[in-house]
Amino acid sequence: MEEHNKSWALYVFSSANVLRSYTIDQLVALGISWVWMGLEGKGSHYAKLAGTDTVTLVRTLQSHGISRARFDHHRPGGTHA
Repeated sequence: MEEHNKSWALYVFSSANVLRSYTIDQLVALGISWVWMGLEGKGSHYAKLAGTDTVTLVRTLQSHGISRARFDHHRPGGTHA
């Protein structure tokens, strides 16, 4: 894609930890432009977000053009944005 000066615009579903496994430059180069990510509620006992600063992650994504990041908080009875 780079060789032919073309780009993708990808809308993805992902976890915070998977996003963190890539550099922001890699995500941008891949063409990620929108992310939907579920976050466990504050009262959950899941360790999957331990050590993940989701506020900083969102700000980083948005500051690099991934501006439509949406986060649903999982709570008893459903999800809420």
